[in-house]
Amino acid sequence: MRNLLTCLSVCLLSSAVLAGDVDVKNVHLCCGACVKGVNEALKDVEGLSGLNIDKDAGSIVFQAETSEVARNAITELAKAGFAGRAKMGDERIKLPKIDVPKGTTSSAFAVNDVHLCCGGCVKGVKEALKDLEGVTEVGGDTETGVVTIKGDDVDVRGAVRALRKAGFNGTPDLDQGT
Repeated sequence: MRNLLTCLSVCLLSSAVLAGDVDVKNVHLCCGACVKGVNEALKDVEGLSGLNIDKDAGSIVFQAETSEVARNAITELAKAGFAGRAKMGDERIKLPKIDVPKGTTSSAFAVNDVHLCCGGCVKGVKEALKDLEGVTEVGGDTETGVVTIKGDDVDVRGAVRALRKAGFNGTPDLDQGT
């Protein structure tokens, strides 16, 4: 009986260590459609519960059964065009890698799959990219979720990083926008 109680105690403690609050800050959430987009992105992530989205604070908090569940949730948010600084306890959860070689520049390109549900999102994208070296023009299409960027030798990875810092995510497309 003592061994059974010890085993149960260890199992309960280890599951508590694996589960935790995930806090995602600096997410672009300007309207109810942004909140709906987050709900839609996370609705099928197994092992996620207690979702709380604070539009005014630009934050998302949820419980993840494991760190793998937390990473899956962040990946789903990124696929839906959202980004933010995510942590589960002291562990930082990184966004998926930007799939463009370092040093890649372009005079015209697009970033696809960005969450652009309204004029507030487009304004946020333009604000995020306005100070990036070389950028002369930024457009955002709310129907397609495509951000177009034009300029002189614009750092493609730098553009995606600037979007991420502003709470957006997307996939660079060097063939589009030219």
